[in-house]
Amino acid sequence: MNSPLSRPLLIGAAGFGLGVMAAASRKVVMQAPSVAAGDWTRALAAEHRMVEALFEATLKTTSKQAGRRKAAILKIGYALTKHGLSEENAVYPLLMHGEHKDIAQRLYGDHGEIKTFVHDLKLEPADSPEWLGKLEAFRDLVVEHAREEEEEIFPELKARMSPRENGKLTLLANYEALKVA
Repeated sequence: MNSPLSRPLLIGAAGFGLGVMAAASRKVVMQAPSVAAGDWTRALAAEHRMVEALFEATLKTTSKQAGRRKAAILKIGYALTKHGLSEENAVYPLLMHGEHKDIAQRLYGDHGEIKTFVHDLKLEPADSPEWLGKLEAFRDLVVEHAREEEEEIFPELKARMSPRENGKLTLLANYEALKVA
């Protein structure tokens, strides 16, 4: 191990190992609030509230705060991507079975519309007069989507499941969110 390449290889391997550990630690920290919320319905509701708070703070910005607006839409997009993966890969597939397929397809469609809003707001000049109006329409879509999930769809789905099935769904939803966290 005394070759001229051994030291750089060791340093590279150590750096790679630290990078992997840092990424894993970041994922755990990013997912911790959802895990702490408990079951999947409370975790998803907590994520809804967090996104709504980001919207409200962003809606208070002025056209002179374009940089802040752009940073905010990145945060909102990230939070909704992480949240959406939990729903799309863990919760909505359960709705696809039986009589709830139409509901699941509509919710998947909402997520497509949400992704389009994020894309459009990233491209729109954040100091334009239209930007806040688009953000308000985006917020309204997200708030209504969350309300319907929390008040109608998720309680009904959860009521049909055993405690064990709910526990499995909670683990799966957290696992899916870790992919993006």
